[in-house]
Amino acid sequence: MTTNAALTDTIRLLQVKHDDTELHWYITAIIIPDLSQVIETLQICKNLLLYNSPQAPSPKDCIEKGPLLKLPISLHNKTDSLNGIVIRDGPYITDLSLTIKNQYFNKYVHKLQLGTPVILEQIVNCLNSINDSINLLQDLQSIDREFKEGVHNHNKLIETFEVLLHHIHDAKISLQIPTDPNLVFPLKVTNGKDFEPELSDHITVDFYTCDNQISLDAKCLHKITEKPWSEIDSTGKSFVDKLRDDMKLPSNTPSVHTIRTPSLRSSPVPSVNKPEQQPPQEQPSPRVHPLTVSEIEKKVQEKTPNNTNFLSNIMNHLLLRDKPKAMDYISRAITYNGMVVMVNKKFEVSTDDPILISISSKLNYIEKKINKFNTNINSLL
Repeated sequence: MTTNAALTDTIRLLQVKHDDTELHWYITAIIIPDLSQVIETLQICKNLLLYNSPQAPSPKDCIEKGPLLKLPISLHNKTDSLNGIVIRDGPYITDLSLTIKNQYFNKYVHKLQLGTPVILEQIVNCLNSINDSINLLQDLQSIDREFKEGVHNHNKLIETFEVLLHHIHDAKISLQIPTDPNLVFPLKVTNGKDFEPELSDHITVDFYTCDNQISLDAKCLHKITEKPWSEIDSTGKSFVDKLRDDMKLPSNTPSVHTIRTPSLRSSPVPSVNKPEQQPPQEQPSPRVHPLTVSEIEKKVQEKTPNNTNFLSNIMNHLLLRDKPKAMDYISRAITYNGMVVMVNKKFEVSTDDPILISISSKLNYIEKKINKFNTNINSLL
């Protein structure tokens, strides 16, 4: 029995040594030589984003920055049209030439140009993730020296690759969708002074990347002045924001804006010279339901001023205006830049960006390569 156990241990140790030798060979002969190529590919992605060229500008080597990207945008239907050119240079939209035909937009603008470059934060985020990846891989090259010195820290390599995959994923996603709500309407506020002519606060224009395209989102807004819908509190929440919050609560639950937190004792106070009380019987929970339309209208009436005079009634009748109903406000009203607005018209148009498409393809290639490295390492552990 002792002999068999010793033999088993010997075989197991030989197997571990063999696996370790095989893993050592795979890392030193396959992975480490490939790291420089991965770094080079990431550097090309970085140069493409910054300089519109695979190579960084170098007067010494007569290498110039790549040309500006002129990207056409066009959208047509029976009554409306939007046509123009967007020019991107690195992480900036540097110019815009836009012609708009639409009854709402044309009250404020017909032709639009860019006076000040607009930064594309998503491209900046992508660049940051690529830089983090390059720095990580450059540090990883020191593993080559460690392995030659007989230090086999395989777990460090796996952990580093996991972090690298996270950075590559972030770089890819940055070009796919604007994941940060602060980058788009309504949290992002258009600076009208960036455009020529200067934009009215009724017009918003946003640029962002989506599916490796440059997207332009233009909106014409109607500012709501009717109370209580136009009211905004000190926290930036409008009446309609609060109403939507209440619609998510049961009808017999206090509003999140009025509920008070009861004071709680850390432990019950013992009663003196009193018989022990039975705990109260738990009452069945009352039947709850979301706010109904009539309950919503009641809340609106409670907030609506009742001092409407005879003259204003006559004026409203003469104007024959079909004012929005409560549910119209709830479904369409948006809090934007200290106002409550509705979107009268929206144009969303995208144009393919060949450089972003190329970068996305390269990042996909790197992601697959690193995933394969990780899979093979884990199979040899």
